[in-house]
Amino acid sequence: MSYSCRNLIEDREQFPAPFLLDIYRSLKDDPATDYTALRSAIGTPAGFIPSQTTYLDETEWWLSRLKELGRPNEGIAAMVRAVYPWLAHGYHAQAERISDRFTVFDGWIKDTHGEIDPRLNRVPVSCTEIEALARCPFAYFLRYVLEVEPPDDYGRDPTVWLDAMAFGILLHEIFHSFMAEITAREEKPNFTRHWERLRAIAEECITRWRHRMPPPNLAAFTTQRSHVFAACYTFLKDEEIHCQQGTPRYFEIPFGLPGLESAPPIGSPDPVSIDIGEGKDFMLRGRIDRVDHKGRDEYEVWDYKSGSSRNILEEKQLNRGRQIQHALYARAVEILLARVQKQGRVTRSGYFFPGLKGEGQRIAKPQDTLALEKVLGTLFGLLRDGIFPYAPDPDFCGFCDYRCVCKGPEKANAQTQMKLENRGADGNPFEPMRRLMDCDD
Repeated sequence: MSYSCRNLIEDREQFPAPFLLDIYRSLKDDPATDYTALRSAIGTPAGFIPSQTTYLDETEWWLSRLKELGRPNEGIAAMVRAVYPWLAHGYHAQAERISDRFTVFDGWIKDTHGEIDPRLNRVPVSCTEIEALARCPFAYFLRYVLEVEPPDDYGRDPTVWLDAMAFGILLHEIFHSFMAEITAREEKPNFTRHWERLRAIAEECITRWRHRMPPPNLAAFTTQRSHVFAACYTFLKDEEIHCQQGTPRYFEIPFGLPGLESAPPIGSPDPVSIDIGEGKDFMLRGRIDRVDHKGRDEYEVWDYKSGSSRNILEEKQLNRGRQIQHALYARAVEILLARVQKQGRVTRSGYFFPGLKGEGQRIAKPQDTLALEKVLGTLFGLLRDGIFPYAPDPDFCGFCDYRCVCKGPEKANAQTQMKLENRGADGNPFEPMRRLMDCDD
């Protein structure tokens, strides 16, 4: 029999259980024997590394041999790797990762033959996928190439009813229902006239969601219900001013999403072909929240965001592809209008943040065809060449589902920066990533 004589977590000595003392008393036939006698009889504790004569399996034999050979050195390590080839493979992979060369162990797939390049395989892609590639090619590789999904989180915050995604969907439903209703009556948003109706629509949607996803408690429900009404208040106040310069025309417009009902008259089950110059194009799919008519053949495209605006940099046009949705949706609207024989040109495209964190901010951007084509060509060059390094900066690592794979931004970002700086002959595979870093708009 044995017992654990040390608590490794708290780094303190542990005493044997009374059960062991009872056994020792029985062996000695002395019911008065105490712990002092038991400790003296036990002898020297055994450690994790056995002697050469007491090992139980192959692993313990190796531990005993390594103890005899002394401090670890390259000779001993090489001996172990020679016996265990999988350890040798792991050692080689780690050595390549920490080197200044970009290798297959850093996210380089050789000979992709264009299988994952949307310009060649003609598989429709979404703005979400493209922006994910721009944020971190390695995370994109795990999610969209290997299709590795993080495990479901079954833990639930008792203070929250709806997570960020569900809350955003709820707001979209409310705004869509309200805007479609008043537009059908040829009315524009007016706070005095429409506030009570918007509240009623919000209450109806909240009730449906409450039955669909029961809240953990009344406090969580009440809090988020108030956040919904606050977002509706901001939405209507801002839209009353915004719509003085234009007319909301189309809502929730899907394209390239056959499972969704197409919103007439410009929605389509087919994706749109986006020209990116040099005779190349790719197929885009998605769903546009809203299109406003500004007069004659001019339109604006708007996307509702329920969170904060901190990830949308107003001073950056595309931010190396990390905020590219506004530009691609502008192109898509012009194509969808042409499909139904409507002349249309998108003059502005952007984002509206009516939630508490967004504080009603609008970020709109003009269109820059050359910048868009350059960024898309560079991003798709990564896919063509199979280049999937870690993100070179930690800006978007805080919300990544794959931090446990890359070991966190501190190590991963530094490795990519080191490889970016190596412009030797063996650094040529990394050129597409360097070109992306040079896209400073």
